[in-house]
Amino acid sequence: MRSGPGPSGTPVTAPASTVTLDGTPRPHLAVSVSRDLPSDLPASVAAGGGLVSAGGEVTWAPAEVVTSRDVSPWAAGAVPAPGTPVTVDMDAGHGAHRVFTGAVEDTTGGTGKASASTLVDHIHRLDARVSIEPLLRLMPPASEGGDYRRIGLSPIYVVDRVMRACRYFTTPPLEYDPAVSVPLQGSVWPERGTCTAAGSQPASTNAHATFYQADGRLYAADVVATYAPRVSRPGTTAVCLSLTVASTGHTEAAFLHAYYGATAVTLVVHSSGAVSARYGATTVAGPIDGRGARVSLLVKGGTWTLRTSTGLSATGTQAVTSTAMSSITLSASAGARIAGAQISYPRGTFEEHATLAHVPNARVRPGVTSPGLLDATPAIVNERGIDVLRDISKALCSPLWLDEDGVLQWAGPDVLRAQSPAVTITARDSLLALDWRVSLDHTRSTTTVKWDKPAISVRRWPNVTLWEGRKETLNAGDELREFIDVPADEDWIGVNLPGLYAGADTGGDERLNRGIGSWVGGYRVATDGTAAGWVTPAHATASLSRVTHATYLHEKVVNTTLPAGVTHVVTEVSPASAGLWPKWDGQALPILRGYAKTTWTSVNTDSVLTGPADRPPLVHDAGPWVQHAGTVGAGDVDVPARLAGWLATQVNTPTPEVTGLEVMPDPRIQLGDVIALADPDNLGVALTGLVVGLTLAQSGPGASMVLALRVISANPTHATYDHLQAAWTGANYAALEAAWSGQPYAALEARPLEESP
Repeated sequence: MRSGPGPSGTPVTAPASTVTLDGTPRPHLAVSVSRDLPSDLPASVAAGGGLVSAGGEVTWAPAEVVTSRDVSPWAAGAVPAPGTPVTVDMDAGHGAHRVFTGAVEDTTGGTGKASASTLVDHIHRLDARVSIEPLLRLMPPASEGGDYRRIGLSPIYVVDRVMRACRYFTTPPLEYDPAVSVPLQGSVWPERGTCTAAGSQPASTNAHATFYQADGRLYAADVVATYAPRVSRPGTTAVCLSLTVASTGHTEAAFLHAYYGATAVTLVVHSSGAVSARYGATTVAGPIDGRGARVSLLVKGGTWTLRTSTGLSATGTQAVTSTAMSSITLSASAGARIAGAQISYPRGTFEEHATLAHVPNARVRPGVTSPGLLDATPAIVNERGIDVLRDISKALCSPLWLDEDGVLQWAGPDVLRAQSPAVTITARDSLLALDWRVSLDHTRSTTTVKWDKPAISVRRWPNVTLWEGRKETLNAGDELREFIDVPADEDWIGVNLPGLYAGADTGGDERLNRGIGSWVGGYRVATDGTAAGWVTPAHATASLSRVTHATYLHEKVVNTTLPAGVTHVVTEVSPASAGLWPKWDGQALPILRGYAKTTWTSVNTDSVLTGPADRPPLVHDAGPWVQHAGTVGAGDVDVPARLAGWLATQVNTPTPEVTGLEVMPDPRIQLGDVIALADPDNLGVALTGLVVGLTLAQSGPGASMVLALRVISANPTHATYDHLQAAWTGANYAALEAAWSGQPYAALEARPLEESP
């Protein structure tokens, strides 16, 4: 809810609204805005999932000198162009508040009528196409035989990646010419740079980093991760290191090291939340307070400048080696809280300290009821961002919406329901009308969560066979090209590309015998039909390449001229190779291998809670975004069962919903607020409810506001005979008389349940 004074209970006599087009206020006759929290679940579920746009309508006042003339779309500037930025502010007599940020969708008009524009929020930004590689919580090594990379993985990692692709950021966007960028939203996997090692602190019992929510984002703790820079530049090149530090909860140190050979430029976050800059073991600048701030260190021409988004700064001087940046290490103790790690090479002053100017336009509050950990995520290939976000939002029952300021909000159902009431609306002061509904349509007999369980094969060498070609006979000048599609129920991780020529590349026989790596090529066939040796690049070009994370390509082009005595080539292991084991005889080429493969299958988890037997079942499809049935590790739980149980509590009994609550206009109230409603005299109830719908309108001297609520709790303020009977079940009139002995009937009428046993 917005801060500031609100309605005092007196009528709003002079409501006002301001509508701006591209920053300029425009006269208007009327304006209305409406927004909803989406849900495809029964209306009794007090938090849904999905995404719908907010909208509005403005009726424009004539803007021409001759006001008697009709508005013409052919007159310059008379009609706002579709896409023009719009803001709407409303004042109910206690101060103006922003109630809409978006754009003009279309404008209509005609002879004898005022022109009107429909408004839409910036939901179209989420139409951006997104591709994300499939991942594992424990990724295979960065190089053959290395250690597994324990990156951590949750649905919020994918949510954040999609948001960033659509220009919504919980942490600063990519800086110019990044060496590495790690948003640290549910995983330590980078969006730029290469993760070469990842895990928890050496003394920790956790498998990987831990993430905590605060300030509308996640913060990482208990992590050590190493990265290879996207591009390595010498230490004499200007470099910028940046982090975001939590406003609360940071009690132990964190470090971002950029190594130039054996010496590092380091941004330090101390246990106190103060930040400083070091070169090796020498402190060059700081410390200054970094709590609740974005922190940026610029090293340029021997001058070190440390700044925070709260306006603090410190400087120092220190020459840096000319050695190129070799690696990057991020380290945070269990009590640290950091996010948004970046290292970049600013080109000029405009790119220096770029993160400090960032204002987050996305907030993530996942809660604890549903996300959990993921062992694997599927490949996302050229999908619309809005579709991916909508799917995950529905799966986790976590509403997603654009608020009045255009900030993209993600909130878990427990986060919304656990809020304290932002305002209390009373029938005596602010409540004008209330419509409600209670229906069997809201009730389900059983609750089932349907989710995709991953079966993971992962190795320290690339010896997971993903696809095998077929035997082909190719003559001089022949060309072979074929797409390799990843099966719909699989994902391939760490695919070995572009493949070695079987028998022709160094170490080929040994690796081929051990089933390691991808292989292309074949053998040459002599005029007498016998094998004449392996195919080499001198005879044909052959390769494997990735088109998308769901499609690969095999190409083979035979030279137009083959050696004397050779008639054609065969895409098969050569039978004349003495170094190969017999099991490979007749093996078709190519062979595509990788480090890991995930196979998905759908399973169901039922809640033990049930509703009326004559009602239909609820089957909630969580897809791959809910995993971990059964206890998997320290602090982890059976996430599908937890979600099924929570849903069952929402749908096992009929629950009234407030479909229309007309109140005194209060533009401070926002979608997703919890409000308290007290009507002791008429309905005799005190409610708390989640605001899932909101319509606010102003026309001339009148204004109105209508809310829709999902009821969280309801407490009767006067008792019925059913309440009295339930309270005194098992007792007799003598007990009732004894309890109220010496008190008047007025006391019994005022509080009939108070003395019950």
